[in-house]
Amino acid sequence: MKPDKNFVLMFALALVSFFSATAHADTGYSFTTLNDPNAAYGTYANGMSGNNIVGYYQDVSGAYYGFLYNGTSYTTLNDPIAINGTTSANGIDGNNIVGNYNDSSGYHGFLFNGTTYTPIIDPNATAHTYAQGISGNNIVGYYKDASGENHGFIYNGTSYTTIDDPNASYFGKGEGGTVVTGISGNNIVGYYLDASHMYHGFLYNGTSYTTVNYPNDVFTKLIGISGNNIVGTNSNSGFLYNGTNYTTINDPNATLGTIVEGVSGNSIVGYYYDASGLSQGFLATPTSAATPIPPSFLILVSGLAGMGLLRKKKWA
Repeated sequence: MKPDKNFVLMFALALVSFFSATAHADTGYSFTTLNDPNAAYGTYANGMSGNNIVGYYQDVSGAYYGFLYNGTSYTTLNDPIAINGTTSANGIDGNNIVGNYNDSSGYHGFLFNGTTYTPIIDPNATAHTYAQGISGNNIVGYYKDASGENHGFIYNGTSYTTIDDPNASYFGKGEGGTVVTGISGNNIVGYYLDASHMYHGFLYNGTSYTTVNYPNDVFTKLIGISGNNIVGTNSNSGFLYNGTNYTTINDPNATLGTIVEGVSGNSIVGYYYDASGLSQGFLATPTSAATPIPPSFLILVSGLAGMGLLRKKKWA
């Protein structure tokens, strides 16, 4: 029985279309809730390096403690200088962790190498220094000046260099300035407040600043970076920005918002608010919507399509 010419042609072309699309399928995310067993009032995941995640939790007394989660168990981080349970882990690179603690004079950054806590205090700060990210020997964060305004910094283990986006505005009321949040190699991300009190993200490569705004939004904060991937938060959700496209990141368990904080490769961490208003940490890992198809198979299917076209000419 002679096959229907239109069926053969349409089937072959459909295979080409389907498998070509499958080979370039979009990537989704699988969400895993992170909840430190010591937490009573919230878990916040802030940074990630490989399989290690850092953040902080709030216990039954209302005190805050940092944590390190290696995929199996949670280890509490508590800077010995901190008072009243005020330690937060914000960033990690390899075995080195940065974060903040509070003592009688204000908030200060710290570097923890697995054994020793070293204070990170910008000499320009009047009271507060916040260590937010680390990459190799470089630590980034921000400090507050005498007016309470924010200024970013990078610390290379020896000296501090101030990072101020030229578009940032200062109001003398502790409202404006530049906040630096993450670093990957030579690239630094953060956000600034403009003269209209709008937040804008920025990418700084050591020479120039590039403003990054989530499309059609007046609120953009860049928080973490890993290679070409940048994560942040807009008015409604978290997002991933790969330099070209924005992908919305919303934990399906969230009822009151998702905050994205860190990225390592293609994996993302942050926290969301549940119906009770409590925060729950999350890990979002990419899941391919389909298995890539070998190029040799695509060539075969394309050949079928070509045969269909030739047969169509013969049968016409």
